[in-house]
Amino acid sequence: MNITDILKSHKQWLKDKSTGAKANLSGADLKGASLRYVDLRDANLSCANLRGADLRDVDLRGADLRDVDLRGADLSCANLRYVDLRDANLSCVNLRGADLRDANLSCADLKGVSLRYVDLRDVNLRGASLRGAIMRQGSSTATTYICDGGYHYVTNIGSEEGTLELYSCGEKSWYIKRGCFKGTKEEFIAAVIETHGDNEHAKKYLAIIEALTS
Repeated sequence: MNITDILKSHKQWLKDKSTGAKANLSGADLKGASLRYVDLRDANLSCANLRGADLRDVDLRGADLRDVDLRGADLSCANLRYVDLRDANLSCVNLRGADLRDANLSCADLKGVSLRYVDLRDVNLRGASLRGAIMRQGSSTATTYICDGGYHYVTNIGSEEGTLELYSCGEKSWYIKRGCFKGTKEEFIAAVIETHGDNEHAKKYLAIIEALTS
């Protein structure tokens, strides 16, 4: 079955689960494909090659994109809520205006990614590579991630919505500043756990620390 037939059958399945079939494009070679506006909710695209693909305004809610190659793809204004992007390669992807709420980006490669006004609420970035990335949200109270080599800062974080600064001091060694705190990565993690336990502030701090220093 060719891609056109697969998408047609998937569209039928989305309307009525008793007809058509959910799109299974696992491992498919879709390099440079034009899939703008396509409804791929809940589709299986794991391990697919979508390098350089046009995915503007695509609806991928709940889709399986584990281990997918999205290098250089255009996902601007895409709906990526609840999408599984574990271990995916998103380096140099354009996600301007994308909705990534509740997405799983653990261990994903986001190096050099261009992100502007992206909704990152409740996104899982544990283990993700953010080196060289600039991640900024439009709201004045949203979290901003700026990554530039050995220096990162994250704004509007914690119970006081302050700024977190990280300085690389060599391989696997980091100096961290947050409010009155100044110390090593290990000292900061201990302070976060002591202050916040396992609440949402702690989870966010620890996920960001891991993502930016791994």
